Amino acid sequence: MEGKRRVLFAVLNWGLGHATRCVPLIQQCMLDGMDVSIASDGHALRYLQGLFPQAQFLDLPSYNIDYAKGRMLVPRLLQHFTENSGLLQQEQKVIAEYVQQNEVSLIISDSRLGCYHPGLKSVLLTHQLNPFTRWQHFFGGRWYQRRLKNFQEIWVPDDEALSLSGRLGINRFGDKVKYIGHLSQYQKLEGVADNLVLGIASGPPSHSKRMTQMLYEAFSAGLDDWIIVHTEPTEIDDSRLIQLPTWVEMNTLMNRAGCVVSNCGYSTLMDLKVLEKPAILFPTPGQQEQRFLAKQHGNDTRWRVIEDNTFTQQKAQLYEALRVL
Repeated sequence: MEGKRRVLFAVLNWGLGHATRCVPLIQQCMLDGMDVSIASDGHALRYLQGLFPQAQFLDLPSYNIDYAKGRMLVPRLLQHFTENSGLLQQEQKVIAEYVQQNEVSLIISDSRLGCYHPGLKSVLLTHQLNPFTRWQHFFGGRWYQRRLKNFQEIWVPDDEALSLSGRLGINRFGDKVKYIGHLSQYQKLEGVADNLVLGIASGPPSHSKRMTQMLYEAFSAGLDDWIIVHTEPTEIDDSRLIQLPTWVEMNTLMNRAGCVVSNCGYSTLMDLKVLEKPAILFPTPGQQEQRFLAKQHGNDTRWRVIEDNTFTQQKAQLYEALRVL
């Protein structure tokens, strides 16, 4: 009797967005009767372990990415990868050893460029097919595009007709690109929406901690019904701050929310689109992709976008935005 097919998911640990958008894909593979293995590190790995205890798990090397100050994130990230190509080699070694010891049929890598195998169908999940700044193109556009060629297919979590990614997701790679629609881990619940203001503080550790503090000061100054979920420990002693809630808790909170306050990361935009939620959004300081997405959706009537690019500026505008809720 032929055994089950096994799919290996390799997930980037950069905030929780990459992990959460893989959830519906993992669920579908399991519903299709496939065995699932998940490779990641840090919060992303622990989050997926909590959701899918029946899966196999393996550790991947950490990218140790943090946000740069000012406008130098893109060149800093590309310099990080080009100067530390050993990280991708380490990923390839882990994947090769796992494939040698297990019968893997398919690899799906969310933004981990070293997670492919020349003897297997390898799929890259990404909404970033094109440079969005001259810096990115100059410092590593060709380097990045060469690595995309290691994958037989590229799955873009977007809808060509109702695009969230804009020019980031425009197909320049031909038939290997597949648009698979907007991905969200959440399921819509009827009759639970109320006036809750839900703050979400995620991203690399230093940013998450600063954001938690900023949201707490803004919410506690004038709101009655609010909750902040966050990824990093905090010294703030308030029961309305919840660190790493379960999926059930988070799904309920997202459905309850009358307004979501968050960074405008791509996975967050997909969640808001699927659940049809109003939001106050702002780009992470120094994160050029989020600045691009903020401008892309600045005219959306359900989303108030704050484009200022420092915490001090964003905090002032956040107070103003909350006053009119």
